[in-house]
Amino acid sequence: MDEAARRRQSLMARGYERVHVENDHWDGPVSGVADVDGVPCYFYSAYFAGEDETDSGEFLIWPITRSALEAEIEHYRIFAEWLRGGQVDPPR
Repeated sequence: MDEAARRRQSLMARGYERVHVENDHWDGPVSGVADVDGVPCYFYSAYFAGEDETDSGEFLIWPITRSALEAEIEHYRIFAEWLRGGQVDPPR
């Protein structure tokens, strides 16, 4: 097991869950897709949604379909490759 896999395993053992995609960030995560109780869900900051007057760290969440999750991950892969300045294959 490599170092990254050991770190992931350690974090999950402490109750952290996987973040699949972070779409927006402003002094912390704003929106994206993450597991909630093991189920992939969209998340959006309640503060940025205007539903929280102070940034309490609460998020609105709702389920994502498998096909939408795959599309979000592919979109993020293309974006990350673009940031690195690499060649990006068009989606199929």
